[in-house]
Amino acid sequence: MGRRRSAAPLVVLLGALALPLVPTVGTAAPDVRLADPYVSYYQRGNLKFDGVQQVLLAHRRSYDRSDPALAWADADGRRAGLISPLNDFPQADGFDIWAVAAGPQSVLVAGVVQAGEEVRREPPRHVILTYDLTGALRRKWVVNPWHYHQIAVNRSGNVYAMGHRIDSRRAKHLIRKYSPDGVVEREFLPSRLFANGADASITDSRTGLNQFWIDGDRLLVYMAQREELFQFDLDGRLERRTSLRQPLTRFAREHDGVRADVVKLAGDGQDGGLLAEVRVWGEGQKRVSLFLVRLPLDGSRPQTVESTDGTELGTSDVPLLGTSGGAVLFLNRYTATILRR
Repeated sequence: MGRRRSAAPLVVLLGALALPLVPTVGTAAPDVRLADPYVSYYQRGNLKFDGVQQVLLAHRRSYDRSDPALAWADADGRRAGLISPLNDFPQADGFDIWAVAAGPQSVLVAGVVQAGEEVRREPPRHVILTYDLTGALRRKWVVNPWHYHQIAVNRSGNVYAMGHRIDSRRAKHLIRKYSPDGVVEREFLPSRLFANGADASITDSRTGLNQFWIDGDRLLVYMAQREELFQFDLDGRLERRTSLRQPLTRFAREHDGVRADVVKLAGDGQDGGLLAEVRVWGEGQKRVSLFLVRLPLDGSRPQTVESTDGTELGTSDVPLLGTSGGAVLFLNRYTATILRR
């Protein structure tokens, strides 16, 4: 078995308080600087902030059992840890992480186990793994024929997963809700709503990514293909459906671009809007720039948001993470610091 690292103190709290954004997006609070051995994950890895458990996760591809592929840290810096899913599959030569989430006293991973299936022309195992905060594997679900690209967990431990089938059958719905023990309780978000059916769960970073998160008692799903936000209750009932195409198109034109796509969304939308990291493209798919934007859900004009302290927020080096109480969180990748604004 490979090594496991137990939860450990993570950060140094910075003494200076963060300055608010203009327009304001939250209450000032101490920033949190991440410390070794976690820094490299947050500087270069794929990020996911879980707003339910207030945990920041970062993962990277690894085929080395001695090199954990996933790091997690509380947003307040009190606990952190490393996890290596490959260690739990002795016969595998690789483990591809597709999605991560935090659960009650746990970390969940959706991934694909690579153990020579490609050579044998067989479908690999698609799994959802649940780890405790010491890095010990507690549950393993084989979810074939489903390949999940997004997962989220509510406070009760129910797992929501969005993806497509890898067999010849057409998926009627894109999202499945599981009980904490892995029993399918409900399916929702019909695939017939999308031009490419179940493949709508697959997105391209060049055209914007789907967004999938729980905030309070709702599951929010942004489908990049349609530039549309779906808001469900936690039983999968659709509460609201909002097209963002018109405001994104308007924003692109106002900033000399031909189109705009969403890199990241944050918030619950209950105040009529979301905070968004938006990318504007020019002619010939030339990228113009990234903007931090207050994105209304009533079709009105989006507004750019700036920091009063001059920090370039909502960029690739200081990406938007999510919300925490009255604050908005960003990550300064240079210094591996969680910023509260």
